[in-house]
Amino acid sequence: LRVETVRETLREELDLLLVDEFQDTSPIQLDIFLQISQLARHSIWVGDPKQSIYGFRGAEPALMKAIIHATGGVKDENILKKSWRSRPDIVYATNAIFERAFEGMPREQIVLEPAINDDGLGFRVESETLGSTINPPPSTALHHWHFRSELDERRPPGAPWFDNCIADQVRILLERKPLIFNKKRDQTRPIRPGDIAILCRSNRQCLSMADALHRAGLKAAIARNGLLETPEAKLAIACLKYLLTPSDSLAAAEVLFLTGSLDLEEIVERRLKYLSENSDSPIYGGGWGDAPILDHLLALRHRTADLSASEILNLILEELDLRRAAIQLGNPDQRLDNLDRLRRYALDYESACQRLHSAASLGGFLLWLNQLANNELDAQGSGETEDSVKVLTYHRSKGLEYPLTICHALEQNLKEQVWGLNLVSEVEAPDLDNILGNRWLRFWVNPYADQLRNTPLEAALSQTEESAEARRTALEEEARLLYVGLTRARDYLVFPTTGKGTGWLNRVFSHGDDSIPTLDPNSDETPFYHAEMPVPIETEIIYKPKDFPETLPDESPVKYHATRQGKSPKIRPPLWIDTQHEMPPGIEATLGAPVAWGNWLEFKGEYEPAIGKAVATFLMADDPTLAHSARLAVAQKQLQIRGVTEQVSAEHLLRQSEEFRAFLEQKFQPKKVLGKYAAESLLLNPSPTGKAGSRLLKLEADLFLKTEKGWVVIAFAPFAEGMKKWKQLAIGLAPGLAWWQALKKRSDDLESSDRLVECWVVFGLEGQGVEVGFYVS
Repeated sequence: LRVETVRETLREELDLLLVDEFQDTSPIQLDIFLQISQLARHSIWVGDPKQSIYGFRGAEPALMKAIIHATGGVKDENILKKSWRSRPDIVYATNAIFERAFEGMPREQIVLEPAINDDGLGFRVESETLGSTINPPPSTALHHWHFRSELDERRPPGAPWFDNCIADQVRILLERKPLIFNKKRDQTRPIRPGDIAILCRSNRQCLSMADALHRAGLKAAIARNGLLETPEAKLAIACLKYLLTPSDSLAAAEVLFLTGSLDLEEIVERRLKYLSENSDSPIYGGGWGDAPILDHLLALRHRTADLSASEILNLILEELDLRRAAIQLGNPDQRLDNLDRLRRYALDYESACQRLHSAASLGGFLLWLNQLANNELDAQGSGETEDSVKVLTYHRSKGLEYPLTICHALEQNLKEQVWGLNLVSEVEAPDLDNILGNRWLRFWVNPYADQLRNTPLEAALSQTEESAEARRTALEEEARLLYVGLTRARDYLVFPTTGKGTGWLNRVFSHGDDSIPTLDPNSDETPFYHAEMPVPIETEIIYKPKDFPETLPDESPVKYHATRQGKSPKIRPPLWIDTQHEMPPGIEATLGAPVAWGNWLEFKGEYEPAIGKAVATFLMADDPTLAHSARLAVAQKQLQIRGVTEQVSAEHLLRQSEEFRAFLEQKFQPKKVLGKYAAESLLLNPSPTGKAGSRLLKLEADLFLKTEKGWVVIAFAPFAEGMKKWKQLAIGLAPGLAWWQALKKRSDDLESSDRLVECWVVFGLEGQGVEVGFYVS
């Protein structure tokens, strides 16, 4: 932009420069904008300094202030003076909070007037097109949910408890069905989950909040990374890789496995057989036998020669009907949203190639996706639907609006950015003629990490101007962030609190002092005044238990169109029955109450899946006839194999097994106990219609007991978080147990005197078990 020939060309071409969201400008961006503004005939810069929340990306509110000052200030006609989004009480409360928080800003740039007047008698819209009187929502706009523990009112439990409280109250709110307005504000309707947004300070808080909503039986729409780790994206990418390189055996195996064409054991068996028979061949892409989906992909190859990456992706999605395969994995809205996100990435890649004047190819797209994943930028789809509560950070909510907004994390402590990398300016105000000058990078290393508190270094640092400046910057940033959060609300704004208070809100309202409480759980008045009257708030003190029961989410079958006729071959069930997901036709499962057979197995630190695998494996393999020392050695070896010797002791593991074996002996008096007992059979017409033909069944019981009365089949479940998830895990293992019933009825290789007596799911870490029963529906 400083090359004269470039400037001459742009001066002839540029008519208008429009800069949106100017408050989020970084120094390098402003330098570019200023250079272009000198060349364009007209410039319009739009922004709101109250919403500059991207300091971590290099945005500097001081830059916008400098531009405003250099251009003679903001003209009155250029200031937005009305809020067309929020109900009056939300606008009045926001005015009261931020007129104090943004002291250095002119009042007319802070205070808004509601374009919507709600006087409690009617709902009047100041608009020629909408002007009429409409019934208002039956509730106040501001709500305060104050949660207290049933066990101890003064000391609330930890963070998951607060998330569970909010999720449970959202469930209750949806049952109450408060009314909200439609977009045009001419009708009301009951609120739906998709109308609710919960704003969090960090992505980690979002994940915790989403988990709490799932435990409450609600769906959560949450943006997260890791798209390439989802099975639906892996399947689509594996298909692309196989189209690109048919000799890619890993891609072929992923396609076969993820579509359910072959199970893992068959894939490995066929692959090893092929390699042993073709050890001298330089080509390693075959050996899959009858694999129609791979044949279909090979048949499509000739059609992809002149197609772009996005067109090839669309081709395989349609021709292979991959959306149907994704839906069958569960959580269909999220799966489909992820596939759409992958399609959007293909278009983004092609746009990037066009801008850089480089060639776009299928191989280039796959490498570009890997780079996104390596940088943790492969965002999944949010899975937003009308029945999903939105969970997102305050930063992500910017520019959006929600009928009901819940502001989480109001108790958050101030986080000053003293350590690490900081940009330091040597002048008080930016020099618009030298934006990038007079600046340097300061990098301070914290030598104590988390142990800094109460050290002489901290005491000395707290007295410095650098510390004071970092605190001022953090206070200003969090005030702007809270402004963004509160102004997202349209019909209702909810403040959830516990006994920890609202430190963040307190600091914003009280000039950085978080010791002065803002919201009183015992009052319906607020310190937010409008027209010399406090803005009302509906306060509700809510007592919640320490532990919340887990509600299973709705897993109703997804309705989708029948397979297209004439284009795809007739879809038949796979030859092998999927015992992990398929139930025998006409069979339903019932769960008994948990039965304790031992104590909770002690382990140190956070739970890891390897701990559960070590426990289950030893409970299967332990031989009570061996000497105690030999059994202890086996337990120690299993913990070493799993790499969890630091978390679990061999003595505790052996004691858990002894209690489990004592339970089996007392309950069943087994004649024989077999670990990893396998069985196979051919079942005729195992489908509701009876037209599916014969299918093969392969089963493996974790423990198989032969008793005087018949069989007992036991499946080990992973860690149930202290039996919070026992129902969900037991139901997930029910199909595999149910097929033992079908096997018994049809198999000829078992003794005629045998019959299936009981099926059990055992929770090895919790020391409990649950009987699973079955009945004909």
